[in-house]
Amino acid sequence: MKGFYPLVSCIIPVYNAEKYLDQGITSLLNQTYKNLEIILVDDQSTDNSWAMCKDYAEKYPNILIFQNKKNSGGPLRGRERGIQEARGEWITSMDCDDYVGSNYVEHLVDATHEGSYDIAVTGYSKLHEDGSKEDFLWENYSQTTAERLRAFYQHFLANNFWTDPSDTSGQNLIRATICKSTDLSKYSSSIYAEDTLMALAFIANSKNGVNFVDHHDFVWRQVPGSGSHGGFSDRANKTEFFKACYDIFHTPSIYSLINKQCPLVTVIIPVYNVEKYLSECLDSIISQTYENLEIIVVNDGATDGSQAIIDEYKKKDLRIVSLKQKNQGLNMARAKGSAVITGEYVAFVDSDDIVHEDYIRVMYENLIENSVDISISGLKNFAQKSEIKKFEDPVLIHSEQVIKDRRDVLNYYLGEIPSISNVHQMTAWGKLYKAGIIRATDWAFSNYRRHEDNLESLQWYSMAENGIAVQSVPLYYYRKNPNSITQTLQQNIGPDGQKLNYFEFINEVYEKIKTFIDDESMNVAILNHFANTNRSQVKNFFIGGQLDSEAMESATQNWDRIIALYNQQIQKSDTSARRWENTIKDIYDSPSWRITKVPRFAKRVLKKLAKRNPEN
Repeated sequence: MKGFYPLVSCIIPVYNAEKYLDQGITSLLNQTYKNLEIILVDDQSTDNSWAMCKDYAEKYPNILIFQNKKNSGGPLRGRERGIQEARGEWITSMDCDDYVGSNYVEHLVDATHEGSYDIAVTGYSKLHEDGSKEDFLWENYSQTTAERLRAFYQHFLANNFWTDPSDTSGQNLIRATICKSTDLSKYSSSIYAEDTLMALAFIANSKNGVNFVDHHDFVWRQVPGSGSHGGFSDRANKTEFFKACYDIFHTPSIYSLINKQCPLVTVIIPVYNVEKYLSECLDSIISQTYENLEIIVVNDGATDGSQAIIDEYKKKDLRIVSLKQKNQGLNMARAKGSAVITGEYVAFVDSDDIVHEDYIRVMYENLIENSVDISISGLKNFAQKSEIKKFEDPVLIHSEQVIKDRRDVLNYYLGEIPSISNVHQMTAWGKLYKAGIIRATDWAFSNYRRHEDNLESLQWYSMAENGIAVQSVPLYYYRKNPNSITQTLQQNIGPDGQKLNYFEFINEVYEKIKTFIDDESMNVAILNHFANTNRSQVKNFFIGGQLDSEAMESATQNWDRIIALYNQQIQKSDTSARRWENTIKDIYDSPSWRITKVPRFAKRVLKKLAKRNPEN
C-alpha cells in the first residue's frame, strides 16, 4: 500500500442478528488492515443483538456502538447514524448477516490507488442455504463518474439492479467526505433497496470515479428471512425507491453527465415550405433534455426561406446536419435522412410540429425499460404554440401498453388491438425506433406523396421483433396546419406516378398490406382495417366538405368490394358467419354508408339504363 493507511470506518446496522452477528464482527476484527474502526448501530433489536454489541465494545476499543431511540423499520437510519459518527477518512458497510474475508479492507484501500478514485469496489460471493458459494466474476476495470452513472442508469431503466456491486453500498469503500455531504434524511426508513439508493446518491456526489477489483472478499448471505430474501425488502416501499432514483438521475447536472454517455439518437426532420413554423420545431429539438442527438434536417426542395433558417440553426448547434434534395415528398425526404444516420435510435419529427423537452428522454427510457424495438408517445393537437402547457413536474413515465408478440404488433397496427385514445398507430412521428429497423426500410414500397407513413409503419411494426411500448402522456404536439399535405385536397401520387384520390389509395393500401403480411390467417384483420378506414374517412371527408363526386364514387366502389369480401368470409366459415354478418350490419348502419347512399342508388339506376339501351 506504499504508506497509504487511512482510517477506515465499517458500519453495520444491527437488528435481530444474534445468529450471524458474531461471524460478521469477527471477520472485521481479523482484517489484515488494522487502521479500522467498527461502528455497530442497533435498531432496537428484540433478541440478544444489543447485548452482544455491548460485549464487543467493552473488549475492543476500535468498536463503537450506538442504539436508535426507537425502531426505524429499516436499515437506512442505522447506516445514516453510522456515517454521522464515523471518524474515518473512508467508509464501508455490511449487513449484519454478512461477513468478509480477511483481506477485504486491504483490497479496497489498495483499489483507491492512494485516493485517486472516490469509490473502490470489490467482488462478492453468494452464500446459499446449503453452504455452497457462488462467486460474482468480472475483470478489473475502472469507470469515470459519468460512465458509472450511465451504467447505473441502464440498470435502473431495465429494473436490473445489482449487476455491478457498486449498485449497492456494501462491498464499496467510499470517501467519507462524500458520504457525509450526501443528504439521506429525505428518504424514508422503509424505502426499498436503501443500500442501492445510497450507492447511487454517493456516486452522484462524487467526481473521481470508481475502481473495480476482482476479489471475492464480501460474502452475501442468501437465506430465507434475511433482509434481501423475504425479510425487509418484501415489505419496503418500492414506489418511493424508484421515484428517489428518478429524482437523482434527472437532476440537471447529473442527467447532463449521463447524456454524454447515452446512445446517440438521430432525429430526422423533413422540411418543405414551413418557414413560418420551422424555428419553433427546431427550438424544441435542440432544447431536448436528452442531449446526445444527431439532428438531420432534409430540405425537400423548399421554395421559401426554410433553408436560410436551417443554415442559421446549423451555425449555432453543431449537432445539426443539413441535407438537400429536389422535391420528392415526405417519404423520400425521410429516406434521404435515413441513408446517413449514425445513431442507435431514430425519431422523425414533422417540421411544423413541436415536441416536449423530455420527448426523446421519455421515449428512450420506455424503450429500454420494456426491452422493445419501438417506443410510442401520446400526442396533442394544437394550432398556436400558446396552447401548449409545459409539464410543471415531470415524473417517471411508464408505458401503459406493451405488446411483445409480432402478430399482436401487426394487429395493433391494423386496429384489432385498440390503441390508447391519443396515440396514432400509423404515423412516422411520435415514435422512437431502433436504427436497424429504419435502415432496413424499403422506401420505394411506401413512396406515396401523401399518407406515406401508412406503409412505412407497416414495415416498421413488422420488423419490431421485440415488440412496442406505448405511453399516452402527450409529448408530441401535432400542429393543425391548414396548409399541410394532410389538410389539403391534393391527389395522392403513387410509386409509378399514378394519381389516386384518398379512397383509391386505401384500396391500394389494402392490397399492399395483404401482400406484405402474406398470412391468410390475418386476412380478416386486414379486411377489417380496410372497412374501418373506408367507413371513418367517408364521414371525415363529408364533415370536412371534401367528399367530391370522384371521392364519393371511389368510396362506393370500396364498399362494394368490402361487402363482397365479407360475404366470401361468410361462405368460407359458418362458425364465423354471425360475426361477419354483424360487421356488414354495422357498415349498413354507419353514417358513412348513409352518406354514400345517393351515389350508390345512382349507380344502380345507370346500370339498369345501360341494360335497357345497350346501344348507348
